[in-house]
Amino acid sequence: MVNTGIGNAGNYNTGCYNSGDFNTGSFNPGDYNTGGFNPGNYNTGYFNEGNSNTGLANSGNVNTGAFISGNYSNGLLWRGDYQGLLGFTYESTVPAIPWNIGVHSQGSGVVD
Repeated sequence: MVNTGIGNAGNYNTGCYNSGDFNTGSFNPGDYNTGGFNPGNYNTGYFNEGNSNTGLANSGNVNTGAFISGNYSNGLLWRGDYQGLLGFTYESTVPAIPWNIGVHSQGSGVVD
């Protein structure tokens, strides 16, 4: 129970009033959080109820942004999953090289 700060009930916390374990910040009931008031786990930011979020008040999981209730989303105010994701596609076409090689063979053309 090595804590640094004030009123940490959990273990290995830095900050104030963390009831979870391995937190840096204040008022984190979850574990492995950085920031404050995160009831979820593995969050960076504030008021994240879900897990593995970065940002503010995300109730879903694995989000980056604010006020996201879906999962695996980026941005603001998303409610569904996999929203706000940026995509990029690049395709190149190489034209055929106009070069022909003729193959000739000598023989009767009969195979036994």
